[in-house]
Amino acid sequence: MQIEEYVRSKGWAYEKVDSERGIQLKVQRCPFCADDNGHFYIHAETGQYICHKGTCGASGSIYTLKKHVGDIAAVHSMEDYSPAPPKRTEEEESKDIDLVNSAHLTLMSDKGALRYLAHRRFSHEAIEYFKLGLDNSNGVKWLFYPYLSKGKVKNIKMRSLPPSEKMFRRLFGGESALFNEDVLDDKSIDSIFITEGESDAVALWSSGIHNVVGVTVGAKGIRTNWIDSLDRFASIYFVYDSDIAGRQGAIKFANRLGLERCFNVRLPKDYKDINDYLQSHTAEDFQKLVAEAHKFDVDSVRPIGALIEESVWNLYSRADEEGFDFPWHSLTKLTGLLKPGDLFVVAAKPGVGKTTFSLNLAYHLASKNIPILLFELEMRPERLLPRLVARHLKKKDSNNLEDLTKAYTDMRDMPMYFAYKYTKLDFQSIADTIQACVRRYGIRFVIFDNLHFLVRGSDITREIGTVTRDFKMLAEETGIAMLLIARPKKVGAGRMIDTEDLKDSADIEGDSDFVLLLHREKKKAQGWEHAAEGILEPKCFVEVGKARWAGGGICSLTFHDDIALITEG
Repeated sequence: MQIEEYVRSKGWAYEKVDSERGIQLKVQRCPFCADDNGHFYIHAETGQYICHKGTCGASGSIYTLKKHVGDIAAVHSMEDYSPAPPKRTEEEESKDIDLVNSAHLTLMSDKGALRYLAHRRFSHEAIEYFKLGLDNSNGVKWLFYPYLSKGKVKNIKMRSLPPSEKMFRRLFGGESALFNEDVLDDKSIDSIFITEGESDAVALWSSGIHNVVGVTVGAKGIRTNWIDSLDRFASIYFVYDSDIAGRQGAIKFANRLGLERCFNVRLPKDYKDINDYLQSHTAEDFQKLVAEAHKFDVDSVRPIGALIEESVWNLYSRADEEGFDFPWHSLTKLTGLLKPGDLFVVAAKPGVGKTTFSLNLAYHLASKNIPILLFELEMRPERLLPRLVARHLKKKDSNNLEDLTKAYTDMRDMPMYFAYKYTKLDFQSIADTIQACVRRYGIRFVIFDNLHFLVRGSDITREIGTVTRDFKMLAEETGIAMLLIARPKKVGAGRMIDTEDLKDSADIEGDSDFVLLLHREKKKAQGWEHAAEGILEPKCFVEVGKARWAGGGICSLTFHDDIALITEG
């Protein structure tokens, strides 16, 4: 949905204003402070907004705005349901500051180390500002890069200095923060530069660019809280290394932040990074590169140079082998690896275990550090958590304080996210939430439960077909894989459902890449002639009724319902 179309859909009074930054939508009433004097502006292309009323000052992206007005569902992670880790004591924090100050004094008295930093074009002012330090350990000089935030030490990165071989260390338990993150609180700036490391940030700061932060976990590392911190900036300039990893890392980060406001500062091909460049160029030379910076290529439109670069990157990173597997090898053999953009449907009779199937898949992928979103329309996350705990501990009756505390502590850092929405059930609001989660959390796999709960209109057949196609297009557009849980129509007892039994629309089969059909028989009570109601055999047959990229077939799994676990065989 385009920005102006969204504003109209909200019924907000507005007018278009042509500004230096492009077309702005001047909204009469601010959704944050309710000021009625037209101080609220939204950029018609980027969706960045700001309220110019002094007591408000709200600013951010279109996703933040949609979340504020209720168009994006609340999303929770495992960490929200687990006990918080212990905070560092004042004594520990004081020792960190003492360490930084002592190392800084050591550096300022070491002429050799200062000459080395001067050669790197680190200014004396930058060394003082960032409290750079030096430590001598076992004959190796270690340069300290303290990560300071509001006067506290979040982390310390250390790099060995020549003539020792290049080595790196970091403070044990240190946080993966942004280097120089305090600058993000400066409301007088609306643009920010991002470098691939702290040394590049120091070099850029030394050249006069003070609105700069450095990432801490390599070119491809991105933290969720960084997305939040950078949300308010209208323009973001990436000054990453010129190698393939740097370029791909910048593209990945820019996609999370929003391509419409991100610019790629390309260094001349003979220079590895900005630190290298500034050793032989002036600040004015760099400003020319900034003036020539272009927005990143749209994913679906790429020049031939970008295609060649992407092909080289694929060979370098073996990205062509990436994909998502099931936790059951027998099923993965029938489907092959699930790829970004794939849409697959899981269907079964009521009570067979569609939710248990999806929870086991979610747990498996999150355990491999693949960010996954469980989007529920029928069941609150709190109802799912006990089943996840049982699955994790492989223990029934685990709904007690001791087991919950252990499981939640174990699972706190799993990239598993939960969205729940029971109001405003339309595809657009769900798509907005999924897109926001892809941007903020880096979601790569979505499980949506369920398709038929979403569509309950007067023309269900047509609507089901439209929504299924929309989900497929959303998966392709965002580069995620997606599982839809669907209901089959009612079939006779004992008969396995077929793809033709998918309820209300043949488009479910037609638009999906895979269809998985689950079948379990009811148990026979001993001495009875009829089936015991609600009690199913543990053996489950999974038919891959459609597989666009594979042969399909049937495999069997075993459900351990008391601990929400599914195993092979």
